[in-house]
Parts: sequence; C-alpha cells; structure tokens
Amino acid sequence: MLGLKISCRGLPKAPSFSGCPEDLQSYFDDIIDFCDGFGLSDGPEQIKFALKYAPFELADLWSHFVSSSQGDWAHFTSEITQQYPELEEMS
Repeated sequence: MLGLKISCRGLPKAPSFSGCPEDLQSYFDDIIDFCDGFGLSDGPEQIKFALKYAPFELADLWSHFVSSSQGDWAHFTSEITQQYPELEEMS
C-alpha cells in the first residue's frame, strides 16, 4: 500500500456509511468499488477499509467479526448484515 493516496475519513472521495441500515449494502458496494480502484480486491483489504470508513462506534462493533470471517469479505458482510434485523423485515 505504499505510495497510495487513500482518502481520509470524511473527505468527499472517501466511502461513508450513514448508519442507516437501509444504506448498508450501498456502503459495502462503495467499499468494493473503492478498493477495486486501488487494485485491492482481496477480502482482508476490503474488511480493513470497511472498518476504516465506518463511523467509529460501528467500526468498533464490526471489528469483533474480523477474526470469525477469516478474511472472507462475503462472510464478514453477512455477519454485519445479521446485526440489523430490520433489514430482514424490509425484504
């Protein structure tokens, strides 16, 4: 990652999550696009950036799912999504 100019949290080009459950999938999609733009397409890097750009309190909560996901992006996002039961009610 040396030499990459990664946006700081809160800057216009940085992904952001509103905290609203209905925006969660869009946030995950934005993280994938963001990482792809830097050629970072492996799960551990995507997870790292999902935590970096999430609101602090959510990043702290979500960080508990890093080890159980074993670096698998799909597993990580599935575990996070399960923390929002209202998303099941919406579908």
